[in-house]
Amino acid sequence: ITHPQPVTLRAMLLFLLNVALLSRAAWTKHKNQQSRLQGESFIQPDLRNGGNPAQTTLQLHGRKPLRQSLLEKEDDSALIVSMNTAPKKKSEKSLTAADIPIKDYMDCEYMASITLGTPPQSFTLILDTGSSNLWIPSDSCEVCKCSSVQEQAGECLPHNLYHSNKSSTFEAVMDLQGERMTYAIQYGSGECSGLVSRDVLTFGGVKVHAQKFGEATKEPGDVFKKANFDGILGLAWNSIAVDHLKTPVDHLIHKHGAFPSPEQQKFAFYLKSRGDPDKHGDLFLGGTHCVNAGCVYRYNGPIKYYPLSERTYWQFDLDDISVGSASMKNW
Repeated sequence: ITHPQPVTLRAMLLFLLNVALLSRAAWTKHKNQQSRLQGESFIQPDLRNGGNPAQTTLQLHGRKPLRQSLLEKEDDSALIVSMNTAPKKKSEKSLTAADIPIKDYMDCEYMASITLGTPPQSFTLILDTGSSNLWIPSDSCEVCKCSSVQEQAGECLPHNLYHSNKSSTFEAVMDLQGERMTYAIQYGSGECSGLVSRDVLTFGGVKVHAQKFGEATKEPGDVFKKANFDGILGLAWNSIAVDHLKTPVDHLIHKHGAFPSPEQQKFAFYLKSRGDPDKHGDLFLGGTHCVNAGCVYRYNGPIKYYPLSERTYWQFDLDDISVGSASMKNW
């Protein structure tokens, strides 16, 4: 017969520490498994208007673990989870879809209008699927300002500036040290940096409350000075967002629950070309086609979906590219 030894305080502390470490390891493994959920993209179907593969539609939901799917099965309106498996709040008002006109500049820049703040301040932004941050020029950015003399000399173009002191819903975002949060983004064509703020974003008639965005206070070089747009609206995945700021589309779907149906958790483009009789292109939120009265469908036939190669940019693997009888497989 053996008698148990008395438990010392040191042994008890070691035991509790081991339990905490094991629990943290299990949680980390669970989160890593969630982060490998795969998104979807698709290949363009035939267009009605003759022919240019001008529309791209992107699926915003990923494949969930079986357990989560079974848990949500009883509620058909439950939000399909893409990058966050936390319970979602249902929207006060679910939306069918939103159509946003797209301006085309020289078939290389595609822009849309948004507003920030209360009362709303208007901005024209590049729709960029290759980045994931929203930023606009701040009124405190001296290099962002363009006088009439500078404009006539071809040195710059005038831009709309964000005035935080004129918005009743503006909030300054602070970092963990209690200091004003800053950001810096390097693009292939230029860079910008500034402060992180929070305000009401209106996008295609849809309000996104407490959206974080960048107030650019520095724009070195001439790239943005001579641009036809005020800022950039990133539409790629949150995984490549600077400072992990959620994209407006992700924020709209997952926090606001504006598009509760899985079939609505998409956005789509119709990019018009110069000379096209249409007055503008379209960005569709919540579907793959317009919903306004008198609008024209942009494609025929079903959409075919393919898995993304990774959840960063909207990219997928190609088996081959061919023109006539020439194939890249033979190169």
